[in-house]
Amino acid sequence: MKEFKIGIATVNYDENGYPISQSFVPGTNVHPDDELLNQLKQIPVTDNSEVTKENADMILAGWWAKMNEIELADREEYKIYSNVINCVKYPNDLIKECSIEYIYKKREEI
Repeated sequence: MKEFKIGIATVNYDENGYPISQSFVPGTNVHPDDELLNQLKQIPVTDNSEVTKENADMILAGWWAKMNEIELADREEYKIYSNVINCVKYPNDLIKECSIEYIYKKREEI
């Protein structure tokens, strides 16, 4: 498995440092492999929106398959890394909003 962007978690805080909202946006790119592309091509083409829905369902299933790979992967070889990508503070120096990106990839050499 190659590097895979899991998604971005964001937490918003009030002026006293208490969390007030949160969100998680899954990684936007699921690069279909040849097998998934072949499955997409087998869906009959019509002028019906059901074809679009079926194609989207296949891409979503691909994303879930990647999540399953992460769950089953060898923890000696792969790891979930996190990077702070945005952090905004109030004037009192407490955090207002912080976003952290999660990436799954081979363990880095120490």
